[in-house]
Amino acid sequence: MAPDEGTVSRAADVRLAARESIRAIQLVRAYRVIGHLAADLDPLNLLNKPPLPQLDPHFYGFRDADLDHPVFINGVLGLESATPRQMSTSSSAPIAAASATSSLHINDAEQKDWLQRRIEGRTRRFPSLRKAKRSILFKLVEAEGFEKFCAVRFVGTKRFGLDGGEAMIPALEQIIKRGGQLGVKEIVLGMSHRGR
Repeated sequence: MAPDEGTVSRAADVRLAARESIRAIQLVRAYRVIGHLAADLDPLNLLNKPPLPQLDPHFYGFRDADLDHPVFINGVLGLESATPRQMSTSSSAPIAAASATSSLHINDAEQKDWLQRRIEGRTRRFPSLRKAKRSILFKLVEAEGFEKFCAVRFVGTKRFGLDGGEAMIPALEQIIKRGGQLGVKEIVLGMSHRGR
Protein backbone atom coordinates (compact mmCIF):
# COMPACT_ATOMS: atom_id res chain seq x y z
CA MET A 1 0.00 0.00 0.00
CA ALA A 2 1.55 3.30 -1.12
CA PRO A 3 1.47 6.31 1.20
CA ASP A 4 -0.92 9.07 0.19
CA GLU A 5 0.31 12.48 -1.00
CA GLY A 6 -0.55 14.17 2.29
CA THR A 7 1.66 11.82 4.28
CA VAL A 8 4.56 12.26 1.84
CA SER A 9 4.10 16.04 1.96
CA ARG A 10 4.08 16.07 5.79
CA ALA A 11 7.19 13.90 5.91
CA ALA A 12 8.97 16.26 3.51
CA ASP A 13 7.93 19.26 5.62
CA VAL A 14 9.21 17.59 8.79
CA ARG A 15 12.51 16.75 7.09
CA LEU A 16 12.88 20.35 5.83
CA ALA A 17 12.09 21.78 9.29
CA ALA A 18 14.59 19.41 10.93
CA ARG A 19 17.27 20.36 8.38
CA GLU A 20 16.68 24.08 9.01
CA SER A 21 16.86 23.56 12.78
CA ILE A 22 20.15 21.68 12.46
CA ARG A 23 21.58 24.40 10.24
CA ALA A 24 20.46 27.07 12.70
CA ILE A 25 22.12 25.27 15.61
CA GLN A 26 25.28 24.95 13.50
CA LEU A 27 25.23 28.73 12.96
CA VAL A 28 24.85 29.35 16.71
CA ARG A 29 27.66 26.88 17.44
CA ALA A 30 29.90 28.67 14.94
CA TYR A 31 29.38 31.91 16.87
CA ARG A 32 30.17 30.09 20.11
CA VAL A 33 33.34 28.52 18.70
CA ILE A 34 34.81 31.23 16.45
CA GLY A 35 32.64 34.28 17.11
CA HIS A 36 35.44 35.78 19.19
CA LEU A 37 37.57 35.92 16.03
CA ALA A 38 35.13 38.50 14.68
CA ALA A 39 35.51 40.60 17.84
CA ASP A 40 35.97 44.31 17.28
CA LEU A 41 39.29 44.74 19.10
CA ASP A 42 40.74 47.45 16.84
CA PRO A 43 39.24 50.82 17.85
CA LEU A 44 41.38 52.67 15.30
CA ASN A 45 40.33 50.37 12.43
CA LEU A 46 43.94 49.80 11.39
CA LEU A 47 43.41 46.14 10.53
CA ASN A 48 41.23 45.04 7.66
CA LYS A 49 39.85 41.70 8.82
CA PRO A 50 38.08 39.63 6.19
CA PRO A 51 34.65 38.36 7.23
CA LEU A 52 34.48 34.76 8.41
CA PRO A 53 32.28 32.71 6.05
CA GLN A 54 31.26 30.36 8.90
CA LEU A 55 29.44 33.26 10.58
CA ASP A 56 27.24 33.89 7.54
CA PRO A 57 23.86 32.10 7.38
CA HIS A 58 24.44 31.46 3.66
CA PHE A 59 27.35 29.17 4.61
CA TYR A 60 24.78 26.77 6.14
CA GLY A 61 22.49 26.73 3.14
CA PHE A 62 20.10 29.52 4.05
CA ARG A 63 19.05 31.53 1.01
CA ASP A 64 18.11 35.22 1.07
CA ALA A 65 14.44 34.22 1.09
CA ASP A 66 15.04 32.06 4.21
CA LEU A 67 16.69 34.77 6.31
CA ASP A 68 13.39 36.05 7.73
CA HIS A 69 11.70 32.64 8.07
CA PRO A 70 11.43 31.48 11.73
CA VAL A 71 13.34 28.31 12.55
CA PHE A 72 12.69 26.12 15.62
CA ILE A 73 15.76 26.20 17.91
CA ASN A 74 14.22 24.77 21.11
CA GLY A 75 15.32 27.37 23.66
CA VAL A 76 18.84 27.93 22.36
CA LEU A 77 19.64 31.64 22.81
CA GLY A 78 16.61 31.81 25.10
CA LEU A 79 14.22 31.61 22.13
CA GLU A 80 11.81 28.93 20.95
CA SER A 81 12.36 29.98 17.34
CA ALA A 82 14.32 32.66 15.55
CA THR A 83 15.13 33.71 12.02
CA PRO A 84 18.65 33.20 10.65
CA ARG A 85 18.91 36.99 10.40
CA GLN A 86 18.09 37.33 14.12
CA MET A 87 20.61 34.63 15.00
CA SER A 88 23.40 36.40 13.15
CA THR A 89 22.52 39.96 14.17
CA SER A 90 20.87 39.91 17.59
CA SER A 91 21.83 36.70 19.36
CA SER A 92 25.37 35.85 20.29
CA ALA A 93 26.83 37.64 17.27
CA PRO A 94 27.13 41.22 18.56
CA ILE A 95 28.04 40.06 22.04
CA ALA A 96 30.79 37.77 20.78
CA ALA A 97 31.94 40.41 18.33
CA ALA A 98 31.98 43.14 20.96
CA SER A 99 33.48 41.28 23.87
CA ALA A 100 35.28 38.27 22.40
CA THR A 101 33.58 35.88 24.80
CA SER A 102 34.10 32.16 24.60
CA SER A 103 32.68 29.58 26.99
CA LEU A 104 33.35 26.28 25.22
CA HIS A 105 36.54 25.67 27.20
CA ILE A 106 34.53 25.36 30.44
CA ASN A 107 34.20 21.70 31.46
CA ASP A 108 31.43 22.11 34.03
CA ALA A 109 28.17 21.83 32.05
CA GLU A 110 26.16 23.80 34.61
CA GLN A 111 28.64 26.70 34.60
CA LYS A 112 28.83 26.72 30.80
CA ASP A 113 25.03 26.69 30.49
CA TRP A 114 24.68 29.54 33.01
CA LEU A 115 27.26 31.65 31.18
CA GLN A 116 25.75 30.98 27.76
CA ARG A 117 22.26 31.85 29.01
CA ARG A 118 23.64 35.02 30.60
CA ILE A 119 25.48 36.15 27.46
CA GLU A 120 23.14 34.91 24.74
CA GLY A 121 19.71 34.53 26.29
CA ARG A 122 16.76 36.84 26.56
CA THR A 123 17.72 37.79 30.10
CA ARG A 124 21.10 39.18 29.14
CA ARG A 125 21.69 42.51 30.74
CA PHE A 126 24.52 44.43 29.18
CA PRO A 127 24.81 48.13 29.82
CA SER A 128 25.20 50.47 26.94
CA LEU A 129 28.71 49.67 25.72
CA ARG A 130 29.46 53.35 25.16
CA LYS A 131 28.39 54.26 28.70
CA ALA A 132 30.30 51.31 30.20
CA LYS A 133 33.46 52.14 28.27
CA ARG A 134 33.29 55.76 29.39
CA SER A 135 32.82 54.72 33.03
CA ILE A 136 35.83 52.39 32.85
CA LEU A 137 37.92 55.12 31.23
CA PHE A 138 37.06 57.60 34.02
CA LYS A 139 38.03 55.05 36.71
CA LEU A 140 41.35 54.37 34.98
CA VAL A 141 42.07 58.11 34.59
CA GLU A 142 41.30 58.64 38.29
CA ALA A 143 43.67 55.80 39.23
CA GLU A 144 46.46 57.15 37.02
CA GLY A 145 45.92 60.63 38.47
CA PHE A 146 46.22 59.24 41.99
CA GLU A 147 49.43 57.41 40.99
CA LYS A 148 50.93 60.68 39.72
CA PHE A 149 49.82 62.52 42.85
CA CYS A 150 51.51 59.91 45.07
CA ALA A 151 54.71 60.10 43.00
CA VAL A 152 54.86 63.90 43.42
CA ARG A 153 53.66 64.08 47.04
CA PHE A 154 55.68 61.15 48.41
CA VAL A 155 58.97 61.41 46.53
CA GLY A 156 61.39 58.60 47.38
CA THR A 157 58.86 56.70 49.47
CA LYS A 158 58.62 53.00 48.71
CA ARG A 159 55.20 52.19 47.35
CA PHE A 160 53.56 49.69 45.05
CA GLY A 161 51.95 51.03 41.88
CA LEU A 162 49.20 49.88 39.58
CA ASP A 163 51.53 48.84 36.78
CA GLY A 164 49.89 45.86 35.12
CA GLY A 165 46.90 45.86 37.44
CA GLU A 166 44.84 48.70 36.00
CA ALA A 167 42.08 46.38 34.78
CA MET A 168 41.47 45.35 38.38
CA ILE A 169 40.03 48.78 39.25
CA PRO A 170 36.83 48.65 37.15
CA ALA A 171 36.50 44.93 37.99
CA LEU A 172 36.64 45.62 41.73
CA GLU A 173 34.19 48.48 41.37
CA GLN A 174 31.67 46.19 39.68
CA ILE A 175 32.23 43.43 42.24
CA ILE A 176 31.60 45.89 45.08
CA LYS A 177 28.53 47.48 43.42
CA ARG A 178 26.96 44.15 42.45
CA GLY A 179 27.83 42.62 45.81
CA GLY A 180 26.10 45.49 47.58
CA GLN A 181 23.00 44.99 45.45
CA LEU A 182 22.98 41.29 46.33
CA GLY A 183 23.34 41.96 50.06
CA VAL A 184 27.05 41.42 50.63
CA LYS A 185 27.99 42.98 53.98
CA GLU A 186 31.75 42.56 53.98
CA ILE A 187 34.51 42.14 51.41
CA VAL A 188 37.97 40.97 52.42
CA LEU A 189 40.77 41.71 49.99
CA GLY A 190 44.14 40.05 50.42
CA MET A 191 47.44 40.38 48.62
CA SER A 192 50.48 38.17 48.77
CA HIS A 193 53.82 39.77 49.47
CA ARG A 194 56.05 39.89 46.42
CA GLY A 195 58.90 37.41 46.52
CA ARG A 196 57.24 34.94 48.88
